[in-house]
Parts: sequence; C-alpha cells; structure tokens
Amino acid sequence: IAVVTGIKSLGSNARHVLVLVNHPETVFLPDAELKFLTGILAACKLNLADVAIVNLYHHPATGYKELLSFFNAKQTLLFGLEPSAIGLPLSFPAFQLQAFNGTTYHWSPELSKMEDDRTLKTRLWNNLKIIFTL
Repeated sequence: IAVVTGIKSLGSNARHVLVLVNHPETVFLPDAELKFLTGILAACKLNLADVAIVNLYHHPATGYKELLSFFNAKQTLLFGLEPSAIGLPLSFPAFQLQAFNGTTYHWSPELSKMEDDRTLKTRLWNNLKIIFTL
C-alpha cells in the first residue's frame, strides 16, 4: 500500500495505470471484485504492481488534476464512477475511450455488475485491447 500525499492506493503504479472505484464498505475493493480485476489485469499482461487502485469513497474531494499529478496516469479506468466524479470538464458515455490532457479515460459500471454480464465484459475487453495495444 502506497500513500501519496494522503491518497491511499493499492499497487505500485509501475505502468501508470490508475484504477478508480467507489466502495464505502472496504479500504479498496471487496475480495470478489479484486479477484475479478486481477484477472482482467492479467489478460492485459498487467498485475497489481503495474497499477494504482484508489477507492474514491475515502477521498471524496479528490479531482482528476490531483490524481494525475500524484499518479502520473497514462490510462485511467473508472469502475462505477462517471467522469464528473473526478471533476473532468467533459462528459462521455460509458465504454467510450476518451483522451484528455495526455491521459486516456474509460468508465464503465462497477466490477460487480460486469462480472456476470458477458455483454458488458466483452465491451470492456474490446476497449482494454485498444488501451493496452493487445
């Protein structure tokens, strides 16, 4: 667990991939969602050392500028959070890749909603293949 100026994150952020979630009941992610996410990361040839997972529930006033300066994110994946949750000055639909200020953003439903939904998982996977050039 790394703490960067008060923002707790899980992972070492070696590849500058920021994963944002919102879970009131846990420090980062419920175990089942963490397992699902690590499976997704493995399919992208990534692991927890490559990313920084931040539970925004514990950092409600933190905006995209602070997050980017702390984590130097090249890609930001929002699960269960719309772009407005981090103060992005643009709106775009779920599952649309959006470049802004040197970072590629992608938002989608919570991991728990996607795990058993083949259509949502396929949409996520198709975008991840583009983001991580797989």
